Amino acid sequence: MNETEALLRKYINDPMGGIKEWLLSFGKVLINPRPQTFQDIAGNSDGKFRAAVLWIVVFCCALYLFSTLTMGVVLSPVLLISFMLVVPAVLLLWVFCLQWAYRLLFHGNLNLYVGLLCGVVCILVPVNLVRMVLLVTPLVGPALSWLVIAYQGFLVVVAVQAITRMKFVQVILAVVVSSLIAAGAIYLLSNFMLRLASIITMLLSS
Repeated sequence: MNETEALLRKYINDPMGGIKEWLLSFGKVLINPRPQTFQDIAGNSDGKFRAAVLWIVVFCCALYLFSTLTMGVVLSPVLLISFMLVVPAVLLLWVFCLQWAYRLLFHGNLNLYVGLLCGVVCILVPVNLVRMVLLVTPLVGPALSWLVIAYQGFLVVVAVQAITRMKFVQVILAVVVSSLIAAGAIYLLSNFMLRLASIITMLLSS
């Protein structure tokens, strides 16, 4: 049994232990977002690909529930399914582009895909949960939420530089290129899912 299989068996046998480990990583990112924190997260990322994707799906469900509660309207379940398909796909593509930039543009020789994914997930989930709380906070909440978005971008740069050990300019270039590709993917996938949702709604209502 290799190390990855052993870790997967560990999470299956003790799911609460795996959840606690992720929650501790979320807390470290919020409380102590140093480069060493992200290096530790990446260093312990073996066998965590499925768990990372699952946390993205959980985040999509939380975003759907938050949107439903704040808008006071039950959103279409098709929208939830769209979230659960589009967001993980785009995020996986974005991290793949980071890995591609690291290996092909800057001649890195390590496979850091899962480490980068875990680092990004440990930023995305807790920081955006904080942002959701701020969005419903009167007066200063909406303004502070924009600062949280900027802070999230800063943390991503710190995490990518810590995990890949690229130079700062290289990290900025890799993040910008990856973000442009991901933005294009979001646009195309969103249009496709909206068309699909409208077709399904028409079929169900007919």
